[in-house]
Amino acid sequence: MSFFTALIFVLGVTTSLLYSGWALAFIFTLFPLQQLLISQFDLFRNNQTLPNYIIVLVAVLAIGRRFLLSSLQFEGIKNASTIGSLGLYAWAAATLLWTPSTDGPSIVLLGLPYVILFVILAPMTIRTIDEVPMFRNGLLLLGSVTLLAIMISPRFSFWSGRLVFQFGAESRTNPLVIGELAALLLLAAVLWKPSGFGLLALLPRIAAITIALNALLQSGSRGQLILVIAICVLSIPIARRIDNVFRLFGYGALGIVGLLALFYLAQNLNVDVMDRWRGDSMEEALGGRVDAILTSLRYWILAPSHWIMGLGTNAFASPIFNFTYGLEGRIHNLLVELLAETGLIGLGIFAFIIRVAVKDARWLFDRFANDPERRASIGLLISFLGYQLLLAQKQSHLWGDASIFCLICIISRIRKVTELEELRMSDQQLVATRDEDLDDALLDDAEPVQT
Repeated sequence: MSFFTALIFVLGVTTSLLYSGWALAFIFTLFPLQQLLISQFDLFRNNQTLPNYIIVLVAVLAIGRRFLLSSLQFEGIKNASTIGSLGLYAWAAATLLWTPSTDGPSIVLLGLPYVILFVILAPMTIRTIDEVPMFRNGLLLLGSVTLLAIMISPRFSFWSGRLVFQFGAESRTNPLVIGELAALLLLAAVLWKPSGFGLLALLPRIAAITIALNALLQSGSRGQLILVIAICVLSIPIARRIDNVFRLFGYGALGIVGLLALFYLAQNLNVDVMDRWRGDSMEEALGGRVDAILTSLRYWILAPSHWIMGLGTNAFASPIFNFTYGLEGRIHNLLVELLAETGLIGLGIFAFIIRVAVKDARWLFDRFANDPERRASIGLLISFLGYQLLLAQKQSHLWGDASIFCLICIISRIRKVTELEELRMSDQQLVATRDEDLDDALLDDAEPVQT
């Protein structure tokens, strides 16, 4: 198993250095792959952030290689979404000045490398819409083999209905990242419509879907499963043209039936995870999250002086709030966290970023609606962003997961680069037309005068 794990890691590093789209896929498999490496090698178990820094280095090298090949590598990086995202994180860091949390600075320092990776470096790996299929293919392969290795590894076992690697009495890996990657893998496989190769193209899709669904079940990712099935159904008409409305309803019905079947399987066929999928267990978890949201909003409302600027980053981890839900007092809802901890200013910046992302995604969709390949690519990015946005209202927090902003920045960059390329093409056509007119004029002048 150690050899298989090392092979996956070497494959990710090698392909990322050769193809920047694969580097983005490597980044999105970061956290599950980190768990796999920790489970197999003492080196990574004793230095748990080492895989992360290696992947950052690989991303930097892949971007540097692209820059050497083309001077346009950094084109489109400076856009409203990137500036807004960095501005939001800068404001969140500024709230450390008045947060009651003594752990706030450490939270920011721990999250800063991931902000740099996902908001600054990762968007540099994708420049145009035509590079998205490479990212999708990389995710299908790296995501599939990583999740498969985790599920068949004897080092991983079930804890409270979830697949984890446990090292020490109280230390274990986070199963949520397995479900998150599985959901993205499922979206990539469902929305991919190969243009050729027949059965050969169908087999990797079936394999990826099977692995993804199994990983969602074994990781106990109840919310992720519901969200990704919904996003799959909603994204199909975005990623491909649906001429028959009954086919769309058929996709919806298939999604509902599939979801119910998966819940039945989880409750009745797997003893290790079935308790987590019981109705009363899910109702209890939902109640806890709703209570956390209402409690955090109540604390914010009772502090009018903090309505504009927020209570401060990681405020609810402070003992003065007696906020006991979740890990270290986290709200597990990004919108509420932004409102309560960064105030109306932070929430307003986030609303601006989302508005820009929606506008840019709509522009790209309108531009490529009649191009099946490019439409599928923008549909994939929109589905990923939609899933991550919904998931962030269930389990995410600002400094713990910057993948939302990564996708937003990629969409905005592609829109800006597309505009610049169209402008250059228009200028070239204009120059070519002028040259033709000049040539015609010179030919007319050169004609002999008839006497």
